[in-house]
Amino acid sequence: MSRFKTVSPVEDAEVSKSAWVALRVLAFAGLVASLSVRAVEPSIVGVWSGIDDAVNAWRLVGALLSQGFAWGGGVVAVVFAVRLGRQQASGAARALAVGACMMVALSLVISSGALSELVRRVLGERLVTRLPHQSQLILATASALFVAVVGRDVLPRREVRGAGFVAVAVACVVASRTLAIAAQAFAPVDDPRVGFGVARVFATLEWGALAFAGVIALAWVGTARSPRLTLPEWARRAAATAFVVLAIGGASAVTFLAIRGQSVDASGWAVFFARMSDHLLDPFAPPVSLSLRIYVECLRWTVAVGALLLSPRGGAASASVALLLTGCGEATSPAGALALVLGAGCLAAAPPTSPFPSGDEDATVLAPDELAD
Repeated sequence: MSRFKTVSPVEDAEVSKSAWVALRVLAFAGLVASLSVRAVEPSIVGVWSGIDDAVNAWRLVGALLSQGFAWGGGVVAVVFAVRLGRQQASGAARALAVGACMMVALSLVISSGALSELVRRVLGERLVTRLPHQSQLILATASALFVAVVGRDVLPRREVRGAGFVAVAVACVVASRTLAIAAQAFAPVDDPRVGFGVARVFATLEWGALAFAGVIALAWVGTARSPRLTLPEWARRAAATAFVVLAIGGASAVTFLAIRGQSVDASGWAVFFARMSDHLLDPFAPPVSLSLRIYVECLRWTVAVGALLLSPRGGAASASVALLLTGCGEATSPAGALALVLGAGCLAAAPPTSPFPSGDEDATVLAPDELAD
């Protein structure tokens, strides 16, 4: 008898109806918190006058969402790690799930100030803690390995194959960003241009991997061919169409405003989006045109927002894609690493939506337009 516990698709779907909804809410909170802290708060100051109260309220909401995502996501990550240990997952996925969850939990305790508060109460001394630079790189590397292994493991499952490609591409994004940071941090002191040149090479690879992840996520979530338990066919197609329009249209509009914001006579909204793009873009500046860099970055966020709001592929798959796209840009931070771990765990624990989840019943080669099937 196998020592793993097997759960039927029907039982798993019944149990996970409310769980996936809660996970989508948690993912949306993490997305809003990440976008707020990284781009909205530092960009909105000075653009318009007389909005100090609104800015302070937004900061409070962002702080609450950030703390809620950190602690709620930490609990969910541990649940995913335990669940993977009880399923027939690969040994690498189970080991990396435990290791990544432990590292994320420790980084959250350090960065949130909980460790400092504990030391103050026990020893009576105030301790200021911050995650070391090397630890940030190790955290990003562990998260990327976990995402890559999960993406590789789910590729044979036809109903989540597209999400598996997104996971592999996101792992490449995180690996390239980590190598770029390491190349500049450990560059020779006498000639820092060497490290900067190597960092730009990895930044170019990162941009290409991010563009691939965004396009694959858009194509896979937008096709919405997987059977759904609650929506009819026309509703699935309507949600998929709205998702594609929202993602492409939103990314194009924000890119246009961000480019217009570079001029001296730009409007307030154009200046605001131009500042946001400056905070979100890769600081290593790969040799790619500014408009393409802004568009790929905007596409990442619009695809994540559309996947969470419309969810044409279902709660588990849509939440996993959104979390992976959210966390790939800041994997060296505890919140970004947590988003990656949650996205990979959600993808690995996603309930099968077809009678043959393994994909062994159909070994034919799919056409490009059948990638999401």
